[in-house]
Amino acid sequence: MAAKKNSSLLKTIVNLAKSLGELNHRSFLLKEELKALQLRGNEDSAFLKKRTGNTARRADHRRALKDHVEYLAHMQCLAKQELEQVERLSIEIEQQIGEIMRSLSNSIVRSGHASRGPVNAIPFSSLSRSLSPSS
Repeated sequence: MAAKKNSSLLKTIVNLAKSLGELNHRSFLLKEELKALQLRGNEDSAFLKKRTGNTARRADHRRALKDHVEYLAHMQCLAKQELEQVERLSIEIEQQIGEIMRSLSNSIVRSGHASRGPVNAIPFSSLSRSLSPSS
């Protein structure tokens, strides 16, 4: 019975680790997207500040570009919100994995399968941070 429970806990850890890896990848992509949005917004804003002739066509172009800069700012805000959510989820998953690992190691120690004493696990948060693509 304990072996099935331990197997189930290991499967849960693997599934959570997979989710954490996907979240870390999404976090990396969001950070890259934020950089690109910031750069594009800065370039477009700089273009708007240039003094050019004041023809009707250029005025239309400037209005469209201003709208585009506002759109980029909105997209940047949404990306930041998603990044915050992804980071919160990553922390929650790391905590869940830590709790399951502690439970599993305690179960192993109690069942007498640990021949060398208690299992000293590496804190998962430090491991996942070192494996993160943004490091």
